[in-house]
Amino acid sequence: MKQKIEKMLQMQDELNKKTIGENWRKESNKRWNLAIVIETAELIDSLDWKWWKKGKDDLVNAQIEIVDIWHFVLSLCLNKKAKYSYKELAEDIAFILSYNTSKIDRIDAALDLINTASRKQYTISMSEIIIIFKQLAISFNVSFNELYGLYVGKNVLNNFRRKMGYKDGTYTKIWKINDKKPMEDNMYMFEVIKNNINKVDNKLFDEFIYRELNNIYEGVNKWFIELLEKTMISY
Repeated sequence: MKQKIEKMLQMQDELNKKTIGENWRKESNKRWNLAIVIETAELIDSLDWKWWKKGKDDLVNAQIEIVDIWHFVLSLCLNKKAKYSYKELAEDIAFILSYNTSKIDRIDAALDLINTASRKQYTISMSEIIIIFKQLAISFNVSFNELYGLYVGKNVLNNFRRKMGYKDGTYTKIWKINDKKPMEDNMYMFEVIKNNINKVDNKLFDEFIYRELNNIYEGVNKWFIELLEKTMISY
């Protein structure tokens, strides 16, 4: 577990350096707690809690939201413990995650996290935010290995998007292949991780995920070109 946490901390630090700056860990002006609140609210919106309208739980999207929340929990920890190395911080987080935590009602678990993260950031301890996050993950049946796999998958997807033209608008975020209904790339990433969760211990797991996403995306482009050709012929 420690090695996986250490890798996630490194990946998060590298991501934040690209988006914020090299010295982001020394800054105190980023409201990681607010990001946690907003992402958790989005998670709640994946559940069928609105009694005044018909709906259903979208547990796949909810689990993806849990991974997004984890990004900000890791950032909060890296920021609070700016002088800690990845290894030192990973040891502390692994110890906190070893605490026994029970599954509770999913909405209650999400509200517990919102209530904690809604306090002033300097009053939130690393241990309490991680324990409450773990309770949330368990309540949504997300194991540590699944959290790790999905975190790495989301990180790989972000890099994939960037390389494929996300910033300049040439990237297609909604993927359509053959007769499958259109889905966000997030959902395809989720399927790849879930179908290969037994490979998370492989040191080249991130490279494997990148290749899988690239293969799927090539299929998306092929399908779009064929559709365009058919449209032009019929026209």
